Amino acid sequence: MRSRPKVKLLLSPGLVSPGDRLFAEAVLTSRSETPVDFVAIRLRGTARTGVGTGKSRAVHEEHFFVREWRSTSMTMAPGEHRFKALFELADRLPPTYVGPDASITYIITVHVSIPWWPDREQDFVVPLVFAPAPPMPPEPKVFVTARDGPRGKDAFMELSLDATQIAIGDVVSGSISLQNLRGRRVRGVELSFIQTETLVKPSHVVRAGQRFTLRVLDGAPVEGAAIPFRVTMPETATPTFRAATLSLATDVEARADVAWGSDVAIRARILVGPKASAPREDRGWVAPVGSARQALVWQNVAAKLGLVTDPEAKRMVGKHGDVTFAVSAEQHDDYWLVAKLAWPSLGLELDVGERRWSDALATSLVQAGDPAIDRRLAARAREHAQASRFLVPEVLRPLLRFDDVRILDGGARLAVRGAPHVTEKVERFVRRVVAAAESFDRALSRVPAPALFSADVPAWQALAARLRGRLELGRMWIHDAQVGTSTVQIGSVWARGGLLLGSTVVVAIDPPLDAPPSGVEAPSLSPAARDAWRELSARAKGVQIDASAITLELDGKLSDPQAAMPAVELAVSLRRALGGLVAAGPFR
Repeated sequence: MRSRPKVKLLLSPGLVSPGDRLFAEAVLTSRSETPVDFVAIRLRGTARTGVGTGKSRAVHEEHFFVREWRSTSMTMAPGEHRFKALFELADRLPPTYVGPDASITYIITVHVSIPWWPDREQDFVVPLVFAPAPPMPPEPKVFVTARDGPRGKDAFMELSLDATQIAIGDVVSGSISLQNLRGRRVRGVELSFIQTETLVKPSHVVRAGQRFTLRVLDGAPVEGAAIPFRVTMPETATPTFRAATLSLATDVEARADVAWGSDVAIRARILVGPKASAPREDRGWVAPVGSARQALVWQNVAAKLGLVTDPEAKRMVGKHGDVTFAVSAEQHDDYWLVAKLAWPSLGLELDVGERRWSDALATSLVQAGDPAIDRRLAARAREHAQASRFLVPEVLRPLLRFDDVRILDGGARLAVRGAPHVTEKVERFVRRVVAAAESFDRALSRVPAPALFSADVPAWQALAARLRGRLELGRMWIHDAQVGTSTVQIGSVWARGGLLLGSTVVVAIDPPLDAPPSGVEAPSLSPAARDAWRELSARAKGVQIDASAITLELDGKLSDPQAAMPAVELAVSLRRALGGLVAAGPFR
């Protein structure tokens, strides 16, 4: 006598995500000997969307993912029978979702086809959820009701978020401000996460789904003041996804509840991701709100002058040749517009700043030869002849239009007093900074070698080129030379008064040592390391080893830095031995 078997389904893993491999095992228990055409294990992903009500209601159902395993025909004896199937889930499958009138479901159907007998078909729901993902970058942003700021009688609202990519359960920080209220009575301010369904079939419809609302302020706000908030993305929310006929997006809405008038509201589209596998450590920056004009000024000036704005630090950044610069606003005794310029170190021990009363007695200042410059600025350097080639009047004279000037070996700081939201002031300042960057870049190439090394430049240039390093002529120093896999510095050491003290070689230890050896007889040293250290001590005036570098002191001047290469190669051999690498010598 034939019978329909009982069906049980075992799944592994128990909680499945897009991109997983799903193992399904159907356990059939037959009470009698039963012929079977086939046993099928079928996985279907189905999107169901509906539009309208009553007689005008239309429903569309689409199977966007179908996979099936099927057995051959057989005779099923009484007892238990097991059938296994493996399903490879696509990476971009949407999650299980149930909305107001739309859903996405995943169902495994076990179908036992019995000839001349009712088949056994049993469905099992398989929840598909996004697996925890790495924390998403915060991507902070500011949203406004009008790009031009407050206009006419229209109220103006700003919404600042520290992140526009938010994982389920993430904490979101931000602030809201209201301006140009013109007597409107605001009873409170609310923040909402609003999920929006977009249906493609049976017709194109956009409608609100779940809404999560928090009142962040009761009562009237202070006009222009920031209303801070810190909220958690609800655990019951659904990540952003797009399926064949349905997509889900999330907006953050800030809304001012206005009595006897229209509410003021702003919406910001965010990307909601699955729950993060770890807490988000790199918190985003909450941009200040309450001054739309300031934000617009900085954006417009940056765009006009071809610069890049940094919303996290409220900066404009640019580059001319080897000079980079960043413009920002600071507040001390007053508002200041500040530009910080950076370039490769000149090696001149340069310090140029505003002249103080004590500089009137100084006898070691570098003179520019221009009375206006020398009255305003005081310049110091190790060797005046070198500095004078860089600090020419064509470079310094335009700097007198700034209220504060400071120039060092590796860059400069230029500043003027002024509010950061006055268009003319900001644009004029940034134009002067760009001109200064161009002027400094031209001056960099004019810095000569110290007089003591004037005849040795070709030899230093040749070794720097061969070792793919950068030559700093100002103090005769080769940066980031490559000897094998080691990074090496070769340079001259100067006293503050311009006296040459000697030369040095620095070999980087990467990765750093857990603990540097106490001396050449340290028990932790290998024989190879001990031999290299002893030979170095015989060649160099001093050998110092710390966790991150081997530093050699060499006597006298290196007219040709090639003369230091035997010591360099020994130091590289020592570095390798300290790291347990003794099979090969250094590479040239």
